[in-house]
Amino acid sequence: MLNNIFKRKKAFSLIEVLVAIFVLGMISIVFINSSTTFITGQQKLVSSDRRDQLAALIISDIMDFAKAVNNPYGTVTATTQTIATGATTIIVTGLSQNPTIGDIFLVNGIRGRYTVSSVAGTGANRTITVEEVFPSAALSSDTAITFIALAQNTLSCFNGLNLNNAAPSTTSSCTTVPQNVRDLHNHWRTQINNELGSDVNVRDIDVESDGLVRVTLGDGATNTILAKRVDVCIYDDTQDSVAFSFPGLDEPVQTGIMSGSENITLHYSFNGRNVQQYGNLDSDSGGTTNMTDSCGTVGSSTCRQNYSWSNAATVFMYRYTGPDVRIIPSGCDDTVWAGQCDGVRMNNNDLSLVFIFDEYNNATDSSDQSTLGYTITGGNGGGFLRFTVDNLPDNARIVVFDDDSESCEASLSGGSCTGNFRWANAHDGMVIHLGTGNINALEDLELEIQQVPFGINQWRVLKPDTAGCLIASDDANSSHGQEFNQENRDLCWEYITAAQTTLVNAITPSSNSAILADTSFLPDAPSNMQIGSEFVTYTGLNRGTNTVSGLTRGVRGSGTIDALISATDTTSFTRNINGGTGAAQIAPFGGLAEINGEVFEVNHGSFGQSLNNFNNSNMTFIARAQNGTTAIQHAAGSTIRNWDMRAQNHAAGTVVWEGSANTIPVVMPRNGTSPNATYPRVRVKEQVNLNLSSASICE
Repeated sequence: MLNNIFKRKKAFSLIEVLVAIFVLGMISIVFINSSTTFITGQQKLVSSDRRDQLAALIISDIMDFAKAVNNPYGTVTATTQTIATGATTIIVTGLSQNPTIGDIFLVNGIRGRYTVSSVAGTGANRTITVEEVFPSAALSSDTAITFIALAQNTLSCFNGLNLNNAAPSTTSSCTTVPQNVRDLHNHWRTQINNELGSDVNVRDIDVESDGLVRVTLGDGATNTILAKRVDVCIYDDTQDSVAFSFPGLDEPVQTGIMSGSENITLHYSFNGRNVQQYGNLDSDSGGTTNMTDSCGTVGSSTCRQNYSWSNAATVFMYRYTGPDVRIIPSGCDDTVWAGQCDGVRMNNNDLSLVFIFDEYNNATDSSDQSTLGYTITGGNGGGFLRFTVDNLPDNARIVVFDDDSESCEASLSGGSCTGNFRWANAHDGMVIHLGTGNINALEDLELEIQQVPFGINQWRVLKPDTAGCLIASDDANSSHGQEFNQENRDLCWEYITAAQTTLVNAITPSSNSAILADTSFLPDAPSNMQIGSEFVTYTGLNRGTNTVSGLTRGVRGSGTIDALISATDTTSFTRNINGGTGAAQIAPFGGLAEINGEVFEVNHGSFGQSLNNFNNSNMTFIARAQNGTTAIQHAAGSTIRNWDMRAQNHAAGTVVWEGSANTIPVVMPRNGTSPNATYPRVRVKEQVNLNLSSASICE
């Protein structure tokens, strides 16, 4: 087209030229203005983006500051010294400045974490007094002292900082701003000056009491405001939640801390016994008076039926909110081991660890009615549990012993307690007072089940956030109701069981493979699992087809009898079992044992004898020729083993449990009647770890 125009016209008129110049000029102006607008917009966008980045960096720096900080005061060591048991002071050297009250540190070679109460001295050596007590220890001059977290009042020194100005030495929130906080302040100010310039004149940091940190950067008209909550759990003396770890679970189970106005010994109300209170807080003197609880009586147990559940091991932490007291532990007996009945001081805010096993459910309905005011079907079938608790603080004390003084078999030593419990008709339990209200001073507490328990198939812990569930029974606004109430199963409590699936197809005793509904929770081969009551190992695992193969069936331990059993021996005779405690894998309260093809029903004697007989491998034979077998003679030295664990037929739908990596087998009360009874075996998580370190140190 232009070629045609140029062909028709050999030249432009003056007016045409002027019009063309005008149009081109307007185009240039629009282009230049558009470019300027674009560039200015991009500059503002870059500036805004950089403000966001700097605000995020400041937040990140504060987060890092609030985290566990190794040696913020330089390289600190102990001096050569001997610390006596119960001491509260330690002499250190190498401090670049005095730590703050509330700071937390570790001492290499000594269990526990220690909270600074005061610091004395200004020279090379300074004496730190702590809130906790030290165990006996001999420290050398190179023993490392590691500060792992700073106190909350140090965090508050960031509040009110104005990054337009040089770092202040004092603020309204902080009497003395630490040098490391001032260094951060000046570093941020320099970055803002260099990268954003004087146009950014709003440069504020605010820290709220709940740990919300807010950074504001801008010119007053357009501001970047970035806020994030710093985990201040390490500074919270009344923290109301922690976490339990169970083997095989990917994430810890969050759990609440129950608070109550009654000291835990009084609140537990063991067997309805009076709790005695000393008149002197600091010694067992001044006479005693009986304290009055808010509870009724359940024979040989806690009155708190509302905290218990059938076949469950209930465990929770309890925070005492009442006045300081000194009490005598309930159920103590100094003849079992010395010191059980020594007085225990409980201060406001102190923590205790509570265990309740099973629930009250008497086999006689009239007993239920007279005790609880209602009846529960059946009975609790009894139970047995052998346990170890580790990492207890050195000043921990048992403040509720079992009615048979089972609890811990000896005084708490080295932070450990090992003991037994057995129960029938009523629940059982124990309370350990932890000697502090400061979670930060506690290590992770671990309870592990040992041997084969009876009658417990799940753990039960408090939910962390249900209204009223963290308030003790009988206190205002509690969701737990009165002591004998049977609570809604799921309102306040969470249940942790062993992982399980089912068989897709039936298997016979000779089957060496099985198809399961799910294999995601099983360990890679080789490993093991439990099908019904039968323990099985496997060498192959195909997760695509959910097939386990290379099965070894009916894996079980064995012992030998110490004397002949004739074909005509009547029942209720006893034999010692060689091979060690529990060799035949029969729980204290009974099971089915097989000798040379004959099946016996056995136990370890009466309720009162069962623990001693179990530990001494003495077994009582209470019925013979069970489950279609015939009475025959058995020579001394004959092998005895558990019958329920044999290789057997399993129908489709039979429960398959995870194996020994994370769980331990449990014998449940007898199912059915003689001569065709069984003692079903299930599995339960073998241990629970109360994650106090990870729950309290900010991460």
